[in-house]
Amino acid sequence: MRPWAKFYLVANLSALIVTGTGRVGLGQNPSGAPILKTASHHPMQYYISLPQGWTPEKKWPIVVTVTGGLKNFQANAQLFADARKNLPFIIVTPVNLTKGGGDLRHPNKTMLLRCGTK
Repeated sequence: MRPWAKFYLVANLSALIVTGTGRVGLGQNPSGAPILKTASHHPMQYYISLPQGWTPEKKWPIVVTVTGGLKNFQANAQLFADARKNLPFIIVTPVNLTKGGGDLRHPNKTMLLRCGTK
């Protein structure tokens, strides 16, 4: 991935999450387990884990995790959520499927095929 593309991805994902945090919090798992979400105006999906005590009125730092070639997005998000313990930051793991191939570990392959990803 080109360096500018990584910046674009992180900037846009952060903007989507920051503007949508009020809605995200309503479905948050009390255990802090990552939840799969879809951006409101884009088919991009991501796992999000909100910290204990999260409220939309407060500003929270965001940690964006990047999964390796095995594409195990949910496990990666859970690993970071477990390591966070009670630290106050939001964890986001984008479901990045650029040139993903046929070994996708994704809960909704049908949606991906509609978007043109194989």
